[in-house]
Amino acid sequence: MTSPSTSSCELHGRWIPDRGLMLWIRDCAGGEAPGRVADLPAGAFPSIISDLIQRVPVFRYTLPFTVIGEGGYPRSRIVPCLVISAGAAFTFLADCAASATPIPGLGEDLRFLAHAVAGVTRWVEAGRVTPRLYRHGPTWYAHWQLLGGGAQRVWLTELLHTLPPVLAHNGGFSAVESFVDAMTAELCRQRLRDLPHRPRQAFVESLITGEPFIEGTLGFAERLREWQNGAADTDTEVVLRLHEPLPDTPEWWGLEVSVRVLGSAPQPLIPSVLDAASYTTATTLWSRATEAYPALLDSVAAGYGEDRLLTTAQATNFVTQGVNVVRAQGIVVMLPRAWAAAPVSMRLHVTPGEGEQAVRSAATGAKVGLDAILDYQWQVALGDVVLTPAELFDIVQEQSGLVHLRDGWVQADPILLRRAAEFIAAKGGKQRRKALSQADLAATQEGTAGDVLQELISADAPVPVTGAAGSTLVDDLLAHRAEPVHVPTDDLVAAQLRPYQQRGVDWIASLDALGQGGLLADDMGLGKTLQVLTVLAHDKARGAVPADSAVLVVCPMSLAANWYHEAQKFAPQLSVTIHHGADRPSGAAFQDVVVQHDVIITTYNLLHRDRAELTTVTWWRVVFDEAQHLKNVATQQSRAARAISATHRLALTGTPMENNLEEFRALMDLVNPGYLGTQHGFRHHYALPIERDHDDTMAAQLRTLTAPFLLRRLKSDPAVIRDLPEKNEMVVHATLTTEQAGLYQAVVDDMLEKINQAKGLQRKGAVLAALTKLKQVCNHPAHYFGDDSAVLRHGRHRSGKVALLEELLLTILAEGEKALIFTQYKEFGDYLANYLHQRFNVAVPFLHGSLRREERDAMVESFQSAGGAPLMVLSLKAGGTGLTLTAANHVIHCDRWWNPAVENQATDRAYRIGQTKDVQVRKLVCDGTIEERIDDIIAHKSTMSDLVVGTGETWLTELEDDQLRELFRLEVK
Repeated sequence: MTSPSTSSCELHGRWIPDRGLMLWIRDCAGGEAPGRVADLPAGAFPSIISDLIQRVPVFRYTLPFTVIGEGGYPRSRIVPCLVISAGAAFTFLADCAASATPIPGLGEDLRFLAHAVAGVTRWVEAGRVTPRLYRHGPTWYAHWQLLGGGAQRVWLTELLHTLPPVLAHNGGFSAVESFVDAMTAELCRQRLRDLPHRPRQAFVESLITGEPFIEGTLGFAERLREWQNGAADTDTEVVLRLHEPLPDTPEWWGLEVSVRVLGSAPQPLIPSVLDAASYTTATTLWSRATEAYPALLDSVAAGYGEDRLLTTAQATNFVTQGVNVVRAQGIVVMLPRAWAAAPVSMRLHVTPGEGEQAVRSAATGAKVGLDAILDYQWQVALGDVVLTPAELFDIVQEQSGLVHLRDGWVQADPILLRRAAEFIAAKGGKQRRKALSQADLAATQEGTAGDVLQELISADAPVPVTGAAGSTLVDDLLAHRAEPVHVPTDDLVAAQLRPYQQRGVDWIASLDALGQGGLLADDMGLGKTLQVLTVLAHDKARGAVPADSAVLVVCPMSLAANWYHEAQKFAPQLSVTIHHGADRPSGAAFQDVVVQHDVIITTYNLLHRDRAELTTVTWWRVVFDEAQHLKNVATQQSRAARAISATHRLALTGTPMENNLEEFRALMDLVNPGYLGTQHGFRHHYALPIERDHDDTMAAQLRTLTAPFLLRRLKSDPAVIRDLPEKNEMVVHATLTTEQAGLYQAVVDDMLEKINQAKGLQRKGAVLAALTKLKQVCNHPAHYFGDDSAVLRHGRHRSGKVALLEELLLTILAEGEKALIFTQYKEFGDYLANYLHQRFNVAVPFLHGSLRREERDAMVESFQSAGGAPLMVLSLKAGGTGLTLTAANHVIHCDRWWNPAVENQATDRAYRIGQTKDVQVRKLVCDGTIEERIDDIIAHKSTMSDLVVGTGETWLTELEDDQLRELFRLEVK
């Protein structure tokens, strides 16, 4: 810390509380101490010192200093001084401490103070500081100080032991302690000055600025002091370490009681090895622990310090009950290293069947797959250790939280273990009141591989189920590794399949071999229809379809013609007919049609109406296109669809889960009835934990169990399709006109008045009605009034949104491109189509649900042609699925829907295979309105669509009045 000076002068200093750092210059040649910088010889000091003293050219103060003369004798001198503030002193001394080389001319006293500043800096940067409150005269101040505790006491003691003689005679220990305190406060304030200015509590403001704390009281200061003492005590910890029994004393557990100071190695709690402060703190902590958990003192003293000996029962109680209690008192508890509480789980152990059913199946040549006969048995695991029935039985009988298992002790929950054992026994048919036996836990059951998978899903087990083991077949199904069936497709269809489409065909064929249905959930535009037609052509080529059967394709009415034309184009060898219209056959005539054709196409509207006809045939395959139409299991359509008998079942959808997991279960149940259990059981076991609790474990388990029967590829994945152009999505903001703003506010005011007076269904109805009205206002006042009034008034737009739409279309048409314009309202679609036709003098067809199939087909064919209409208005529901409209490379959503999946489906009419241009998707939103907030909600739902999304608009009706007011309010920007 000290070093010789090569300068003829030395700078010295002394800290004087409440004044600052007093500096004076000693002439090492023995002359008088200079009082002016001008009196110093040139180059007397290096720049780090000269830059400081030149700020005050004349030393204005005089002060008595005790200096150490020749021979080491002290003598007093009056010397001229300059004084610098705590802030300037800290900066100067911190720079000195950071110097890589000794600084010539820096006195021993200042080198010591620089060393002290370096230590203070380390403590502050480590966060080992605390606020305190002190009074100077009648005024209170908030002040930073070192936290205290053993570590800082040791540091300060070591620092004072190196105190230079000159400082020992000029203030001594008390001055150094005051200096450390002042430097701590100064550094803390420097670090906090850069915080952004904001209103703060008065105590915090005083800590940051050093200004008086006008709310200070003796009580406040005492409470703060008590808190500080507790914080400083954290340097001393009492550690309880539990040791497993030794081989020669298996009945005794050792509880070692030790003390750890400053993170050092633990020491026994005895005064001879601890300093007085640490021993006092440790005995206080140990007393707290024994008062909170007195059973510690019921154990046997081990004869060394406070160490104890515990019986197995006492150790069990300590681990299961006492640990958390004593930890709450600030005690560190260390259990054996391998003692992380072992989680309890269950699995199915599966082996090839050996019973009568298995023998009979082998003799009849039953196919290997989900119909394979297997033996299975439930097993319980503690951590990674799978228990034998005997081990589980013994552990349950002991009812202990500490289990001696094989080579060591394991901590486990005895209640969960008993519940798991009772679950296994119940599966084996044990009567509820019968005492549990080892045989109950060893029971084996027989069933198919499909039964095993259903058992894994539908079992309402009391602990997590990790899967199945022992069966390659079940493992492969769960891991989606089943050996695929390869279908040669070169001569089957008039198209070159992409690699991912070939994989889709092979996947369907593999499911056929397993006797199971599947859910083909490829993104819109990836060619699901072509993949299915390839499979149907393969079925026909190999003669798989019985003579009295056929394939039934069920789709929306808007897609029936598309299926027919795609079949003629890609698989003309298939005989295809559409079962629709008033003159559709029935009875014997319908049976004749089935025999005469390979594929029968019908619509969802006819499922219930023609249920009697459709269920008279055992179809070779039933295909449900846009299967999300059947997501509600309670509808007549869904019940009719599930009543159709078919050897193979396949569902197609681009949105396997539009709103919630129960819709996904409905689709999976459509193709594999019963596979995901009952609706109630699925909701309890999977839907609620995943959607409400965001349970990642259950979500992963559900993905694992359904992966073999679900195939989903996305256009955004480069590995799927490499030549699709970009899709650029953007939100474009419109501003309400004065007329729209007035109407908007009026609707909000009316709604708030109604909901204040309404309850129950009336309140819900008022909220939903207001939502519809606000969307209509945002579209156009004429849409709200329903009066078909003019788009413009005095040559100016009445709607900011329609004005924005017109501006966008001007650019699109000028570039010779085409656009699709989506709205969820038919009346607004009519209004837009008429206006845009007049404004641009071009044909603007409007595709909506009331059109006949022939009209829709003609409209789509015309739009897709080179000379067809450049603009098309579509209702979101009728035009959002199944259609190919790749002639357009612009998509505009005029009003927003609550479900991003629905909007994405609509967008994919243009963004699909066959599109050669980048697609621009614009979503129009009115600033400051419910539409802008809907956009925020949609963005949130899109990020969660793999697990949880909302359930439409009805959630709005459950909001409190203040929440509704905030959501619906008009924000002027």
